[in-house]
Amino acid sequence: MVGGAGVEDEQGAGLQVDWYLFQVKYSAAVDKAVTQGTTLQQFRKDFDDIIARRGWAYKGGRNWRTRVIYKTNLRTAYQAGRYQQLTDPELIKSRPYWRYVHSDAVVNPRQQHLAWHNLVLPHDDPFWDTHYPPNGWGCQCSVMAESERSLKSKSLSVGKTPDIKMRTAKFGNQSVRVPQGIDPGWNYNVGEAAWGRPLAQQAMRNYGPGGNWTLLTPGAPATYNRPENLPVLSTSTPPGEYLTGSKATVTELTRILGGEEKVFTLTGNNGFTYPINVNAKVLGEHIAKDPGRSPYLPLLPELLEYPQEAWLGFYRSKSTGEIALRVRMLKLVKTDKGERPLFFVANAWRGQLEAWTLIPMRTTKQINKNRQGMLIAASEENGQ
Repeated sequence: MVGGAGVEDEQGAGLQVDWYLFQVKYSAAVDKAVTQGTTLQQFRKDFDDIIARRGWAYKGGRNWRTRVIYKTNLRTAYQAGRYQQLTDPELIKSRPYWRYVHSDAVVNPRQQHLAWHNLVLPHDDPFWDTHYPPNGWGCQCSVMAESERSLKSKSLSVGKTPDIKMRTAKFGNQSVRVPQGIDPGWNYNVGEAAWGRPLAQQAMRNYGPGGNWTLLTPGAPATYNRPENLPVLSTSTPPGEYLTGSKATVTELTRILGGEEKVFTLTGNNGFTYPINVNAKVLGEHIAKDPGRSPYLPLLPELLEYPQEAWLGFYRSKSTGEIALRVRMLKLVKTDKGERPLFFVANAWRGQLEAWTLIPMRTTKQINKNRQGMLIAASEENGQ
């Protein structure tokens, strides 16, 4: 669900892929409004252009809908920045408590949000993982940092974590469980989502179990006139050392990325770009569970920037029925360790692609099993 727009049916993965592309274009317009200070009028023009190109309908009047989207996303960006301030170590030392504040400016307040007004909890209470505002479209709630002295001046005290009652709600074409008082799709901390590792960790937790997903998106090499087998490419990047333990693996991946986190950009055949976030700690700890993969970490940047093929697809969990979007990137390279097919997977989570795993495969047959779905990028290199 994006700003009240929605897919009317779920007939085929092609429609789902098209909906994903719409979401990304829409997110770019919102990001432009937030980062460049776009006016509401300019945002409406961008919004109209995207709707016209994609052919989507949305609920509610155009002026009302765009105003809600524009203002909500500006508030979301503000609260994400506010979260960074609130989690500053020095501020936490002096003001370790957070107070939920409901805005009096809301004409038709949500009763649950009113009930949370002046709720005071420690900054690290799990309540904030799902209830840090905004908590829905049009929500103007906020959080204030407090000390024991400031609480006393307001005649307030630190409370207990509320019992979280869950409800079932529709989110697009899915039924989801969300806390009461939280709109579907808003039960996360926008500050954590904006500032790195927690988002990658959540994506890893959600899609960790492998081998239990069914591909929903049709497509194979023959569909796109691709060769039956990928040619072997040479690389000037030698494999690295065999690493053991999370610390060594994370340290090496941090060195390769040039920092704790890096966003790679995959450019598709049609010029569409797919940003892929790689967090050194999260991916490194995952790779450390199978140390045999660690020597191939130095080849990760060229795999992400110049894959031979990249396949996008929706997958359904056989156990829960949950739908996940994945991008699989493939490259067959020849190193001093021999020919190795490299396989990388990124999962879509909270509107962006997060690194999930890197696997050096043993045979071409293994890599061919993953050449399925919608081909979004392909290299014309013939190899050697």
